[in-house]
Amino acid sequence: MVLLMVFCLQLGCATVSKETAVALAGSGGAKAGYLLLADGSIHSERDGVSKGLFVRGKIEGKHFVPEGDVKGEGELGSSGHPGWMELDDGTFYGDETARVPRRPYVRGYRGSDGQFRPALRTVVY
Repeated sequence: MVLLMVFCLQLGCATVSKETAVALAGSGGAKAGYLLLADGSIHSERDGVSKGLFVRGKIEGKHFVPEGDVKGEGELGSSGHPGWMELDDGTFYGDETARVPRRPYVRGYRGSDGQFRPALRTVVY
């Protein structure tokens, strides 16, 4: 049985690793984790240290609850498709989207390689 959960919304996808899905399926509470900003994927701290820019927080069911600002190493974005990533599920929305960002979110750019790069290291709560 595949326990890889994929959460897809309008313009982007967020995924939860298989290990994280298994851990969450067997637990009733929030787990420490992080959201990898490059692709919006959500990982348990048990998955290991993140490479790139990420936000630490808690995984509560199908939702990510951030705690703090952007951490890690990597280039900040300054060009590409401008928009924001909503941290609840790791979905990217372009600025042309006819809705306001749902907090918490991070402003940035999605490059031609499909990766999101935050413009700043600040999470908007």
